[in-house]
Amino acid sequence: MSTVQIRLPDELRAIVEEQLASGRFRSLDEYFAALIRLDEERRRLEVKLSERLSQPSREVTDADFDLIRARVRTRVSGGR
Repeated sequence: MSTVQIRLPDELRAIVEEQLASGRFRSLDEYFAALIRLDEERRRLEVKLSERLSQPSREVTDADFDLIRARVRTRVSGGR
């Protein structure tokens, strides 16, 4: 495991202190690790979104909406 030293402006340090005081995180290390994981997940989602947006699109039809409604009804009623 590595050690990293960072400097924070007072306003960001106050946010960190609030997060630690809230009890959501047991330590500064845990909080920063969570931030890094969230940032990595955001980056992955951006890549997926970019890939999807670059694919050709097509017009959504009434049949598409019917299929979506049927799937939603199935999930809401407890089915999969």
